[in-house]
Amino acid sequence: MGNNLNIILLSLVKSLLLIFIYVLFTGCDGYNSSQTTYQIKVDTVKFRISPEYLDYYAIYDILDEEILFVGYNHFDHSLQFIDLHSKETKQTIKLERDGPNRIKTISEIFVTEDKIILKTVPEWIIIDYQGQVLNRVNYSNLAEDLDNEYVIDGGFTISYTVKKELSVDQKSVYMRLYPVNLQANTPEFYKAPLFCKLNFDTKSVKIEPYLTYPELFRSGINYGILDKPSIIELEDRLVYSFPNHSTIYVYDFQDSTISANEVKSNKIESVVEINQNGSLRDIIKSSFRSNRYHPITYDKYRDLYYRVFRVKDETKDEHEYFLQIIDNQFNVLKEINLPDDKVYQNRYEVTKEGLYFQLMSSRGYFFSYMLVDVQVEQ
Repeated sequence: MGNNLNIILLSLVKSLLLIFIYVLFTGCDGYNSSQTTYQIKVDTVKFRISPEYLDYYAIYDILDEEILFVGYNHFDHSLQFIDLHSKETKQTIKLERDGPNRIKTISEIFVTEDKIILKTVPEWIIIDYQGQVLNRVNYSNLAEDLDNEYVIDGGFTISYTVKKELSVDQKSVYMRLYPVNLQANTPEFYKAPLFCKLNFDTKSVKIEPYLTYPELFRSGINYGILDKPSIIELEDRLVYSFPNHSTIYVYDFQDSTISANEVKSNKIESVVEINQNGSLRDIIKSSFRSNRYHPITYDKYRDLYYRVFRVKDETKDEHEYFLQIIDNQFNVLKEINLPDDKVYQNRYEVTKEGLYFQLMSSRGYFFSYMLVDVQVEQ
């Protein structure tokens, strides 16, 4: 009787969560832009998983074509594939900790149709769907191979960074360069190149193109962690941005030009202010707690960009999170308030079905997503 009551209560809580999200997003919101109609629909995907799996995966990806969730289970060092439609576990890959197929601590997962790309420290490891290592690239010393003309006072390190700040395909990855012998937040630091491109096959890096911080960073303000760039590589362009201001930059491969697109919101200033009073520690703390723009994401199915941004509510000393939907001309189409107590705000994946936002877990081995679908109607 007690177990049945617990199941009933859990189902009731889940139902209330669905109603809350549905009401919050008003179910379906239509609007027009340039004679194109967009409909926003919100749904949830939830399923019960067996006890040997987790109800929270810190590291995961979604295989888009099959809508397969791929999560890293750190308890048994395995990758688990869960079909988000049938709610069934399709495959489990046991990873090896030693030997030629050794894989240590995983920090990111990128899944493709025929291979899986893993980011570890200090390696990129490419495996097949049997867990066999196809290639491994140690990136810790690759920056030493960069052309001397780019080496400033001792060179660079290739910085560790998170998934949303990277641009990865099957053969290469853009990663951040960090000048090791230049003082951070100085004009010289901000004139150094931002990115290098690492080729998995040749195991080499190139600074191509040479992109630097915009002029804004040379004003003498210390932005702390808000100077970390993110980048997207598309077929004809690179798109990159920074946490401290609204502008989105586009590098055109064809004519090697850079355009700056200010993507404003009425909820956050275009440039984030940082408290410069006090010690360096105070400045860094201010950058952690301030408003910020998260990395942008591109949706190839709808030719749209998405960006989450954070706004501090001074009256409550809390943050609110919003999803910004942006068209291919960098016009803001819509800003949606995200339920910050229910959703991992910057943990989402773009698929042909929409954006899968992971919902915060609750007891009972339930795994759930909020699915935001932006439907484009010509």
